[in-house]
Amino acid sequence: MARVVTDVVGAQLDLGMRVAVACPPGTPLAMAALARGADVHPWRAGREPGPRLVAESRRIIELVDLLRPDLVHAHSAKAGLAARIAVRGRVPTVYQPHAWSFEAVDGVTGALARRWERWAARWTDRVICVSEAERRRGEHAGVRAPWAVVHNGVDARRFTTGPGRAAARAALGLPATAPLVVCVGRLCRQKGQDMLLDAWPAVLDRVPHARLVLVGDGPEAEALRTAALRLTTAQQPAAAQRPATAEQPAAAQRPATAEQPAAAQRPATAEQPAAAQRPATAEQPAAAQRPATAEQPAAAQRPATAEQPAAAQRPATAQRPATAQQPTGAQPAERAEPSVRLVGAVADTAPWYRAADLVVQPSRWEGMALAPLEAMAAGRAVLLTDVDGARESLPPGHETHCLVRPGDPAALGAALAALLQRPVLREALGRSAQQHVLRRFDVRRTGAAIADVYREVTAAPRHELGEPISQ
Repeated sequence: MARVVTDVVGAQLDLGMRVAVACPPGTPLAMAALARGADVHPWRAGREPGPRLVAESRRIIELVDLLRPDLVHAHSAKAGLAARIAVRGRVPTVYQPHAWSFEAVDGVTGALARRWERWAARWTDRVICVSEAERRRGEHAGVRAPWAVVHNGVDARRFTTGPGRAAARAALGLPATAPLVVCVGRLCRQKGQDMLLDAWPAVLDRVPHARLVLVGDGPEAEALRTAALRLTTAQQPAAAQRPATAEQPAAAQRPATAEQPAAAQRPATAEQPAAAQRPATAEQPAAAQRPATAEQPAAAQRPATAEQPAAAQRPATAQRPATAQQPTGAQPAERAEPSVRLVGAVADTAPWYRAADLVVQPSRWEGMALAPLEAMAAGRAVLLTDVDGARESLPPGHETHCLVRPGDPAALGAALAALLQRPVLREALGRSAQQHVLRRFDVRRTGAAIADVYREVTAAPRHELGEPISQ
């Protein structure tokens, strides 16, 4: 949501508007809005309604009295409630939910969220929805207010220019040729990254070298890191995962190191008490011929026992030559490179889109997600869950390949694998998606459409405050 507000603020400033932004200080939104040239005022507020709501609303009253704006535009459910309680229709007020609050919760809390959305609508001159689907959902929930639908937009110039896929991967330290899926978004339940990780093993079954990168931060970051670690562990060969047992001492499992000669790690066998008894040959490196010394661990000097596995008893052969990192005879456990990375929040998402083969947004609910529009502007195919705004953001005909049921990891995994296995189709989808975004979802069009709403609202006669809508 911060990127939406920042881009719209930039478009409004380009149109010559005076824009003041009230938001928590030190946040990405505050810094980005300030960099764009907006007046930024601190508004210390949490994400959820609670005991501090009254104090948060009072701060908005202070700012309105100080700035005397022509119009107040409240973004998201929390700011929308606090601002409308504060202003109460004294100033023309526009509310933009960016996905309805009642979609995030169930039960009693969900019922309360519907009530406050309906209740606050009486102080709303216009509700701006980012998709027709979001508007229909609000109407179905009983929100009665004048509506406008203005699709999200992106600053296409940021994404259409820049280095290609190979250069972007090199700059980000990503594998040059591995099929790469990127998911950009806040790490939270809404965005559905947990379902993406549930789907990922099915992708690896069909595309074993695929890689997944999660870009963003949020309250689910630690849980997602734990889930990603479990996936990485499951990828490792069984031999690399087995702990030491009574039959196989831990020392027998350790690979050779530079400090520990290979011969010190290979115990003699019952048939061959000491490697030093065989004369050197061209096929048998000298290290394998030296007798045990005082520096060598005792285990290296003892003959093998029946409990030692055969692999631990075999001497090195000429087929495994020594290197500086792996002395002769060393047999380290093979480690699989993690197929999932979490890179945290980034200042610029554009390089990650450019590096990707495919961008996925597995959300549980949305109004209209911004990340898929950005990815399409970069010329990348996207795979979305069929939540509000998804169908409206895709080019016509993309639904067959690029849309899956929400909350269905099996369908998500199958669709991801299918797209990764069809590079020609992916590239064609990406090209048509880029042209679609340039035609319909440029942020300058969004800014102009919102400016039209402002003009309509401020020009209209002020309505009398009505009674609360019957619940």
